[in-house]
Amino acid sequence: MKYRILFLMAILSIVLMAVAPKVFAATPAVLDVKLFPSFEAAVASSRTAGNVILVRTPVSCTSLTVPTDRKIYVTASGLITVNGVLDFQGNRPDAGDYRIFSGTGSVVNLSSARIKWFGARGDGKTEESALVQKAINAVAEGDMLVTRGTYIVANLQLKTGVNIIGQGEGSLLKLPPNAHVRSINGSGADDKGNYAANVIGTTLNHHGGTWFDNGARARNENNSTYIVTDVIIRDLVIDGNKARNTLGDVGQNGSAMGADISLNQAARITVENCLLINARLDGILVGYTLHGGSDYVTIRNCRIENNVRTGIAMITGKYNKILDCTIKHAGTGVGIDVEANWDGEINNHHLIKGNYVQAGIALASPQFARMNDTTVEGNTIVGGPGRNGITVSSSRVNGGTLITNNKLIGGGGGSAFVINGDAGPTEGFSPIVVSFNDASNYDYILPEQPNGSMANITMRDNRFTTKYGLQLYRPYKFEFSTNTVFFSGGTNLNPLLYILFGQASVDPNQGATILKGNTFRGRGINKLVEAVVGADAPPIKPDSLTIVGNDINVTTSAPYSMDLNYAVIIKGNKIGGFNNGIHCVGGIDGMEIIDNEIVSTVKDVPLIVNDGQFKHSKITGNKLTGINLTVTRPNYCDISNNVVVNGKGSITYTFTSGGVGSNSISGNRFTSDTDVDRPFEILVGSGYSDKDFSGEDIIKNNTYSGKYSGPAFLNSTPKSVAGNSF
Repeated sequence: MKYRILFLMAILSIVLMAVAPKVFAATPAVLDVKLFPSFEAAVASSRTAGNVILVRTPVSCTSLTVPTDRKIYVTASGLITVNGVLDFQGNRPDAGDYRIFSGTGSVVNLSSARIKWFGARGDGKTEESALVQKAINAVAEGDMLVTRGTYIVANLQLKTGVNIIGQGEGSLLKLPPNAHVRSINGSGADDKGNYAANVIGTTLNHHGGTWFDNGARARNENNSTYIVTDVIIRDLVIDGNKARNTLGDVGQNGSAMGADISLNQAARITVENCLLINARLDGILVGYTLHGGSDYVTIRNCRIENNVRTGIAMITGKYNKILDCTIKHAGTGVGIDVEANWDGEINNHHLIKGNYVQAGIALASPQFARMNDTTVEGNTIVGGPGRNGITVSSSRVNGGTLITNNKLIGGGGGSAFVINGDAGPTEGFSPIVVSFNDASNYDYILPEQPNGSMANITMRDNRFTTKYGLQLYRPYKFEFSTNTVFFSGGTNLNPLLYILFGQASVDPNQGATILKGNTFRGRGINKLVEAVVGADAPPIKPDSLTIVGNDINVTTSAPYSMDLNYAVIIKGNKIGGFNNGIHCVGGIDGMEIIDNEIVSTVKDVPLIVNDGQFKHSKITGNKLTGINLTVTRPNYCDISNNVVVNGKGSITYTFTSGGVGSNSISGNRFTSDTDVDRPFEILVGSGYSDKDFSGEDIIKNNTYSGKYSGPAFLNSTPKSVAGNSF
């Protein structure tokens, strides 16, 4: 037994001797810097990969490179004073949320850092911009962690590849009082004035610096030169402290300042899960005319509140996204402002989706900026009194814009949409499409825009509850189709549709406007249509305005249901409450009133009351109830195959010197369940002359059934040939 035990012990000894070198070689040594003459000596002695260098007392170094396979652990009592360059080569020390670096030198190439490592305390009292900037600059590529605290900072400059990550609402970056470009973290950066400070930004070079180019990059569609790229800003509160900062927008480059976050000439920046409040100007500014655009920026799931100018301003750039944000805004501007300032400036291909926005969304530009192909989708937009919902200004350069599936809730007054533009080319631009939106509690669907025009716009499949309808100024290729509109009751001062053509010297492309397949209900408007020709109008064609396939039943109050200054096409509509007739102002040439079902709730309503000639027009296939089939001074007109219930037919010739006659009036059927004085009549009045007839009227195959008290057919002119069954 004794020998067996000795034998097993010998075998165990041999095994231990074989594996021990490997075991002990893999165990890192802990080198306490306190036991070495210097920090550099401790690092130099840690030749074994993975050795831990322990710093638990203050040490210093000049220039030092830490091998990538060594670990440095700094306790709360340790501190490294750097007087040269301390290079971590993509590694980082292990340390808690306390200061571990000091000195006049630089720490570089950290894989990540904590905000307090460089001396920031987050006590809400001390201005700490330079210390926080050191933490950002020290990271090569990775996260700078903003642990809980209130850090008083201004003009922090982002760095490519360095993320600023907080810990939620306990991580606050707040602007100090009276902060501007020169005062904090930017002395000498701008020699033209003291501009309002940003909390975080990408540049302070506003005049003559490398990244100030007077708008050259902003006009370059292919620009890809950036100051900062590939940064995430997450889980922070950023407070612009507007109560203690009164310096506002002083114009020019000052417009790029005063933001919680200002991103000029940047790309692939993500801001998410942040609360951005109290900015002196904008919550977030993306791109600026004089510096160049910011591209591929994503702002996601942020709350943006109580800023002076706008919630988010995207001034220059492309392919940016605003997603699932809550923007509570009562400032001077709108909740989201997509804006270009100069001709040729790029601001396009953006996505604004799933946001809750107070005070509206605007896409605004001058005449020839490139603002195309932005999508505004699935947002809830809430406006205060007088606020508009969505504004698209300079429509001709916003081609390809899609505004769809948004819910717009007005605060009384204002307009659901404001769409207008300056003169410019239309061909080659995709239309602006406004579809499947639900808007309520506004005064107008579209308001008066006397200084603009409306081109290449389609509004379809929307629901509106407003006091009034559309006011179209100089429209071209404008379509309003398959919408549902309820008029909630205004002061009877405005029509369902007001449309004006004029100023052809400024904008020659006008017309081709259509209302198709819509449903209109409600009360409080004064008339259905007011079609006006203004000064310097282009030639007006009959298809300049087409009203087709609509279902209209609204209460009107004006003397006429429609006031028309030119011929329009009215076809296939169902119109109820038509109690006031169509008033044609001046000469009309080419009117078409075809296949409509029109009902009046009162008797003896004239269909047409015209002041001038009525030429080359068609009134055919209509069913008129309570409405008289009336026309004055017709010439070469087709008035046929209409059904008139509880009404009569009447042609009147007065002041005929412009030419009358040559009309075909046939196949009309008149019925009445009450007494009609004359079922059909041709009357003459002042200024009538037989010699003004271009040809005889052919009046035949018209019928009447019902009661009448006078002659069934009264013909006051020998130029009309009758063959009817009355």
